[in-house]
Amino acid sequence: MRALGGMSVVAVLVMGVILGSAIAGVAHAENPVVRWDRIEGIKPNAAGQVIHGIAPVAFPWSTTRGSASLNLDNGKLQFHVEGLSMGASPTLVALIGTTGAVTEVKATILCHQSGERVDSEVVELSEDGDAMFSGQLSSVPNCEASDLVFLLRIAGVVPDAPPIADLWLAHGAARKIRESK
Repeated sequence: MRALGGMSVVAVLVMGVILGSAIAGVAHAENPVVRWDRIEGIKPNAAGQVIHGIAPVAFPWSTTRGSASLNLDNGKLQFHVEGLSMGASPTLVALIGTTGAVTEVKATILCHQSGERVDSEVVELSEDGDAMFSGQLSSVPNCEASDLVFLLRIAGVVPDAPPIADLWLAHGAARKIRESK
């Protein structure tokens, strides 16, 4: 092989491939977006599953659809949920399929490893169980994108409702991590 300043052509090519891969890896990791393709209501068997101090509601909830995304570079969070409603509860039969006492929700982005978390602003939950948010978080938990969890929590209730604020009732599912555009 012909030498270039003491290095063979093969060595130069190998170094070029390694350097190019490293640069591409850095570019990919610079602006990741975490996306949850679905927002699912809490299942009956999740009652009692406290996640880093955040307790769940005591009965199931369901959604018809929803998704969320978080840009880790700039803290922009977007989520929408449709048809968020109470499931079967033997003590609250008349409220099945409704939003019950819940009038407002908020998103919580949680780092599963450390427990560090940040909440979105509070948004209205319509009578049909629809809510939408698009805005900046005050900060982004300092952790790997693959450790982030999306929870939807109760933020507001009707007057004289039981103390259910801050309980989680839905979560992000089908998480994907991709480069932002």
